[in-house]
Amino acid sequence: GWAVSIVNSKELLYNNAFGYSQVEKKIPYTFKTVQNLASISKTFIGFSLMKLVEQKKLDIDTSVNEILPFKISNPYYPDLPITIRHLATHTSTINEQKFYPKAYILLDKTVLDKYGYHKYFLKELERAAKNERISLPDYLKAYLSVDGKQFKKKHFFKKEPADDWYYSNVGATLAAYIVELVSGQPYKEYVTTNIIKPMGLESAAWLGEVKDKFEQTTQYDSKGNPLPDRTIITYPDGGIFMNAYDLSQYMMHFIRANVGQDGILKSASIKELMKVQHEQKQGKFKGR
Repeated sequence: GWAVSIVNSKELLYNNAFGYSQVEKKIPYTFKTVQNLASISKTFIGFSLMKLVEQKKLDIDTSVNEILPFKISNPYYPDLPITIRHLATHTSTINEQKFYPKAYILLDKTVLDKYGYHKYFLKELERAAKNERISLPDYLKAYLSVDGKQFKKKHFFKKEPADDWYYSNVGATLAAYIVELVSGQPYKEYVTTNIIKPMGLESAAWLGEVKDKFEQTTQYDSKGNPLPDRTIITYPDGGIFMNAYDLSQYMMHFIRANVGQDGILKSASIKELMKVQHEQKQGKFKGR
């Protein structure tokens, strides 16, 4: 199932929904059906960083080591600082490819014998069933700090921070952890208090916390088997659930800011958030 909406700075112009939120029960997908926003969740990290800037609690060009309780640096360039801006713009040189799958935790292991999952999904689920559930800061320290138990030099690219662009869920999560440290609130609580509630995003919820009055979609593998619930240690990178109606309200906030209207964030802060931060001149991601 899926939903579509068209908005401008003033109103919701069109909305509609199609298909099913649960195929086997023929439950319709509606404009109020809640689903995981996946990496759209990362926009709340950027929003939170700019809110802290407005509150004069943060400078995004600060080295992360001025804030973190453990040291993080690229081992190939140990004297070059990694800044909050580097994390937020995916230019921190963190190479998560070998350890990011360790962040997923399977909540119900019995499903592995219940369904004939596609081999791609089965591999992911089997790995998630073996992963250890640890706290977010412990996970970040283990893989990124030179003193971490799982640290390896290859967890970073042989690139200077700010020099190249590599999408990083873990880098984004580290930025969210900095929001937590600077604000003195758990990241979930900061986002809920400063963004979700002031905007009236009623359906917004974190992984595993969707309200009973909202229908939540079931996800399926490519063979039509319902995927089991997983949690993720790095929840800020993709752990928000919301429906299309509330996502439209969130979108309108950005559009209004672009035409000069202040809201939860000032227009200038949104424009800073949305401007091109890193332009790739060559290589695989040329033009970004």
